[in-house]
Amino acid sequence: MARTMEKAQVSLPNDTEVRVTRDFKAPRKLVWAAHTEPKLL
Repeated sequence: MARTMEKAQVSLPNDTEVRVTRDFKAPRKLVWAAHTEPKLL
């Protein structure tokens, strides 16, 4: 299986917030599960 990692985008919307975004080449449901199911963390 080929893996490609997209670069994270970092922005500073205000003085107290840091926003990091990244696109994943995977179905949204699987990405959500990977970040929320303890057995997958």
